[in-house]
Amino acid sequence: AHQLIEASATRPLPLDADSFDAVVVAFVLCSAERTAELLAEARRLLRPGAPLVLAEHVEGAGARRRAQHAIRPLWKPLLGGCDPAKDTASLLRAAGFNVSVLERRELRLPWIVGSGLVGRAPRT
Repeated sequence: AHQLIEASATRPLPLDADSFDAVVVAFVLCSAERTAELLAEARRLLRPGAPLVLAEHVEGAGARRRAQHAIRPLWKPLLGGCDPAKDTASLLRAAGFNVSVLERRELRLPWIVGSGLVGRAPRT
């Protein structure tokens, strides 16, 4: 049976720790203001070894990274808080996820946000 649970983003969800087989996150971490807390809650809910399944645009390298950082002050307020240069891999690692198995790939998005990180990052 499925149920809808109303909860606040400022407190842990009223769900048991270690009770989920997977958590799916797609193109939302770039706009999350409290990314570390969001990822900590996802980790709390996952069973040991269970994956965070994700697809995100992330900070690029070289000229793309420089462009992302240059446009960031305009981009974020115009695009709902989306950070084109968020270092998502570091945030995932710090939250206790194995990022070594994630794939960096080019996404079918505008060049400025085309660097992607996709796959299943197991809870460590």
